[in-house]
Amino acid sequence: MAWRWRVCAALVAACFAASLTTAQVAPACQNPPIATFDKSFDLFSNSQADELDWLRDRAGTPSIGTGPTVDHTTGTSAGHYLYIETSAPAVPGNLALLYSTRYTNTKSCSMSFWYHMYGTTIGSLNVVYQELGSATSTSLFSASGNKGNAWLIATAKLPATGKPFEIRFTASRGTSFTGDIAIDDVSFQTACCMTYFVPNSGLCNTSSSVSFEGKTTTSVYNGWQQSFSDQFDWKLANASTGTFHTGPSVDHTFRNNSGHYLYVESSNQVKGATAKLDSPVFTTPQAGCKFSFWYHM
Repeated sequence: MAWRWRVCAALVAACFAASLTTAQVAPACQNPPIATFDKSFDLFSNSQADELDWLRDRAGTPSIGTGPTVDHTTGTSAGHYLYIETSAPAVPGNLALLYSTRYTNTKSCSMSFWYHMYGTTIGSLNVVYQELGSATSTSLFSASGNKGNAWLIATAKLPATGKPFEIRFTASRGTSFTGDIAIDDVSFQTACCMTYFVPNSGLCNTSSSVSFEGKTTTSVYNGWQQSFSDQFDWKLANASTGTFHTGPSVDHTFRNNSGHYLYVESSNQVKGATAKLDSPVFTTPQAGCKFSFWYHM
């Protein structure tokens, strides 16, 4: 199972440095393998900012009259796919959001995926291109309603911005339980010339630190990224924060004013406002694995 850490801060000036294994970076112009979901979620993970999860399944969903009975990759009941389960306790309008890993492509190209939307109360499936650091997303695909008991292909053109981005699949629950939506075989054209982040096979295979030193952007810090489901952002700083009598004056890594940390600036914010920071995608940790970080409040 793939997962993320989410760090949330209410109005306090806080900083941290985490000790954990971050994602590896695949070489440029090496597209990710087709996401068949036969062994795992591949390079995708569920969001925590929704009501439903995407589930990995095979040989038919639990409800009669909805969902696939075979996957697209093998065309048999042995193959796997991802789907949303719309039986209770799910209610109409519930959303399931699936994040990809972070990609960067330098050439205009296309991605494709197979989808299955069978049932009398199918909701909708939307796929967007989300450039990290931007609040604006680009719609790649949208469909709603019953499409029949068949796997269908969708292809969408990706912009060549050279900036990191995610692909996000959002499925909504329709009016009743016959609304299971599934996806399979997500792939990118060879022409994409991509760089992408690969989750490690286990958090405790190696040990490394996220010190927030080196090149970063305003939205991505050593693989950790700002959330869009909050009220303000974490900031990169060194020395003191911009407010007297709060926050650190040195970082923890170097313990001097040249080292960096992340913090939340509480000036001009209202009580209870939150800042969320999402980790890269990780796979299930090995037994005994530990996560640690330093904080300042």
